[in-house]
Amino acid sequence: MRIIIPHTSTDFKKNEIKSLATICSRALFDSNFPELATAISTTYDRYRGETWKRKNDFEFAADFEVEIENKNHRVVLHGIVKGDYENTTYSIGICSLEKPSELIRRFHFDYDHDNERLKQKAPVSHFQYGGKSGNGFNGKEFHTNLIEDGLSVPRFNFPPINLTLLLDIVFCEFRNELTAKVVEDPNWRSLVKNNEDFLWKHYYQVLASHLQSTRHKKENLLRDICYGI
Repeated sequence: MRIIIPHTSTDFKKNEIKSLATICSRALFDSNFPELATAISTTYDRYRGETWKRKNDFEFAADFEVEIENKNHRVVLHGIVKGDYENTTYSIGICSLEKPSELIRRFHFDYDHDNERLKQKAPVSHFQYGGKSGNGFNGKEFHTNLIEDGLSVPRFNFPPINLTLLLDIVFCEFRNELTAKVVEDPNWRSLVKNNEDFLWKHYYQVLASHLQSTRHKKENLLRDICYGI
């Protein structure tokens, strides 16, 4: 029952490329976040013009400097959509500049449409703390020695995420003079709105509809829908 993400994996990946194209054409990050802008431009150049099919993979990686709580850190972003939602994960990591390859925080957002493969039931769309991190932009390796990456639980229910919405979390949460400019930029707000429509409108409509209907009983909780039961 595909109720969390209504789009095919092909449409999902096409939307990611469309978002990358918008960011590049508006030069949203070129001045203040050149490393991020380069990663986005490189990823867009890799995928644009590709004839997308379910078997195609989309992958994004970037690491760039951001001021967090009055001190500069490196933020590490990853995103991957393998095949037909076989593995859909987006993550935010943070490193100190003193140890720029050692993650001190990592949160990842998963979409497990095939919930049966998990050893323990989890919300179909969820986020977790920790987990192993892959390579960053240009193949740079990041380590998780300071994080317990082998513990899978708890998984917290969370609406599905894509690259634009992940970036918006970064800019909203790591608020400083430069990120505030992005958050309030009309072009950025328009892109976020389009992705909220694309990914979140259906999700919240399904949940609200269930809560307001006679189907919402102790035998058919909202939690059950989120867990794909």
